Amino acid sequence: MFNVQLLCYPWDLEDEGIDDTLDSIQGQVGVDGVTIVAACEPIVQLRRRIETGPRIFRSDGGCLFQPDESKYAATRCKPPVSSWVKTRNPLAKIAHACRQRSLNFRARIDTRRIGRLVSRCPATAVKSAFGDPSPSCASLTNPDFTEFLRDLISDLLQNYTPSFVELRGLDRPFDTDLFDSIPDAEWICPAARELFGMSFCESSMQSAHQAGIDAEAARRSAQVTLSQVIRSGDAAEFMLENAIERDPILRRYMEHQRTAHRSLIESLAAAAPGQLIMNVDQTHDSPRVIPTSAPAGVLIHTAGPIQPYGRTTLESLLGQYRKNNTRCEMNISAGWHTSTEESALVRNVKLLAEMDLDGVTFDHLGTMTDRDLNAAKQALRFAKRSGPA
Repeated sequence: MFNVQLLCYPWDLEDEGIDDTLDSIQGQVGVDGVTIVAACEPIVQLRRRIETGPRIFRSDGGCLFQPDESKYAATRCKPPVSSWVKTRNPLAKIAHACRQRSLNFRARIDTRRIGRLVSRCPATAVKSAFGDPSPSCASLTNPDFTEFLRDLISDLLQNYTPSFVELRGLDRPFDTDLFDSIPDAEWICPAARELFGMSFCESSMQSAHQAGIDAEAARRSAQVTLSQVIRSGDAAEFMLENAIERDPILRRYMEHQRTAHRSLIESLAAAAPGQLIMNVDQTHDSPRVIPTSAPAGVLIHTAGPIQPYGRTTLESLLGQYRKNNTRCEMNISAGWHTSTEESALVRNVKLLAEMDLDGVTFDHLGTMTDRDLNAAKQALRFAKRSGPA
């Protein structure tokens, strides 16, 4: 059955009234459920629906609920609670209100970029080959961070009982936010950024050393390669796989981290069987890795508002993920401001339902106007008519 979710930040519901807002999106829009962001990266949001109060909403990120502290005894990473939450626990109220209305309730977490997590536990930061620590991106080989992630998932599943927990930011083995605030670094190509995101933090180096890899030699090789790219000022021709192929030590180090990435996802899925959905971001050019035995499904993110995809394009996009996962869904960013975009939205959501996709998520309530919600209503009405029973 084709499922339609609406992504919401907790403040999207609380500021307009949890009960009133849920009644509206269920009755007037007709969605099957809501996906609530439970732990997020820092965010600046233009509030399009709020008529009073600040139009620009800023959050330092972190956990948008009150964590069960007993769940995190095995890690030095303690959950950073967002300053917006204070002493309240809106997630509990939202989960309860969804159950009262038989609305499907999911939770989404930003995993390795959760706000203030790295600043509070600096040892978890991804480090480049030059020793540059990521401001807020955690390393997937750090045992405190990986244990924190397991505990966070367990906390949400046991205390709030969502149907799924969505994991965002784990679809690529290498990531860094070093360049997020550097305006003159646009020329650094995805391949070079991927190499910058290969972590040479203490945990990564130690893990590689234990596997018989000369981690220090790999780090020096990465430094040389990246220095050549930076000095040339032109990264367009840089191909990471070609550079790695000529450097067996660095290649072993990279494969070791890729293996650790796959193992982490598989271990998370094994601890929460059938309850995790991997978010896959198609807007990045770097390779994505979805282990065959891992999540219950995937939710594919595309760039910007939904584009006028044809069936062939969609089949090609979805085919690589549908082979290995039970569920396959698509995340659609809000922003269909013109009648042409609204028509494309209706047409493509209908097409996705006809192709037996499991569902879509409209992303997200805070950036949607009444016109956007009406377009979503029309899209899901046609999709429900055309999809399989």
